[in-house]
Amino acid sequence: MDDNSYEAFVESLGLDGDSMEAALKSAPEPLVEEGAPYEVKPSEIHGKGVFATKDVDGYIGILKRDEWYELGRYANHSATPNAKVNILNDKLVVYGKVKAGEEITLDYSLVKEMVELQESILVVDDFCDQIEMVIASAKAAGFSTWRPNKGEVGTSVYDGMGFWGHHALMLRNIIPAVGDVILPNSMFFRVTNEGMEKAYIHSDRESGNWTCVAYLSEHEQPYGTAFYRHKPTGLIEMPTFAEMKEMGIFEELKEDMVSRDPEKWEQIGYVEGKYNRALIFYAPLFHSRYPLEGIGTNEEEGRLVWVSHFFKLDGYGRLY
Repeated sequence: MDDNSYEAFVESLGLDGDSMEAALKSAPEPLVEEGAPYEVKPSEIHGKGVFATKDVDGYIGILKRDEWYELGRYANHSATPNAKVNILNDKLVVYGKVKAGEEITLDYSLVKEMVELQESILVVDDFCDQIEMVIASAKAAGFSTWRPNKGEVGTSVYDGMGFWGHHALMLRNIIPAVGDVILPNSMFFRVTNEGMEKAYIHSDRESGNWTCVAYLSEHEQPYGTAFYRHKPTGLIEMPTFAEMKEMGIFEELKEDMVSRDPEKWEQIGYVEGKYNRALIFYAPLFHSRYPLEGIGTNEEEGRLVWVSHFFKLDGYGRLY
């Protein structure tokens, strides 16, 4: 184990080695994932570890949902791990390529980052009890092309946009979901089909502090929203324009977001689109719709979503 990295991780939690051990011993017993391809047993790295019970190339198990699982409690640190953490819907999961009998290891610093990221993402199923009325209102109004001036970053052409509909029926459900009063900054419906402009990786930082995407269509093929890390900078969220210019990365990030070059981006999370599911997340995060080119050839077949960018309001009338 890379002791320096482990000590730095422990120190980042405000603990020392003894305090860390005491915290682990006092923590509730982790959840057991039935049928997972691993077992917990003594490790040469540190204490107990997690070992593969068969060859695995892909999904290994759940790290954390609302509570920690065994994989999250006992997987040991390595500066060169054989597994990594990703977000899938409302849980943290682990993927990797390991041989039977091999110890599964993770980079604790990246685990910490992903735990913080998971706390910035909320998935709410059965979001609106009048969803059919909302969809009917959007379709009755119709969809068209919007050509805004979005300034220094952002596309200038959005096909399939709709601005009229029963927005209030959607907005009122965000409040109990986030537990705060909210102020919407923008909201719209959008249907995307094959042949429309490809989605690019972007951030909603300039539109609000939080984003809600509600999925209003059903499809046999997978669809949803993906989250990304920018490999050259390690960023998972877009800084402000002023910060990017000060850092000297404004033009680089702008070009990379549009190009979607897989050499520049690593997908670190995915929330599956599901009828009447809402995804609420911290707006500065890098994300993109999936699939890139939409679904079907008309409005009835297309990927339909409702989107709102909003702020939360504290007791002093301040936005956050």
